[in-house]
Amino acid sequence: MKRLFKIFKKHYKTGYTYTVKLSDIIIQPGWNYIKTWKMNEKMNYFEKTGRFASTIIIDKDFVLRDGFTSYRIAEIKGIKYVDVYFVE
Repeated sequence: MKRLFKIFKKHYKTGYTYTVKLSDIIIQPGWNYIKTWKMNEKMNYFEKTGRFASTIIIDKDFVLRDGFTSYRIAEIKGIKYVDVYFVE
């Protein structure tokens, strides 16, 4: 189930996929390195399918927990809204 997540950041439910603005996602310090082979592999997958190879996972504070490569691909491709999965 997919929901558009706009204003009410505290009213999310885990177990759902939401669409959020990419710029609202907070990247932790030190999360700026991706292995070249991994980035190339996931970029090729995105270009072939139009989908991310990995889900972007964030917590209730919008801090990225997993899926940094997908986040970077969205950033590079100029995608403004992405699907994310919330965790506690």
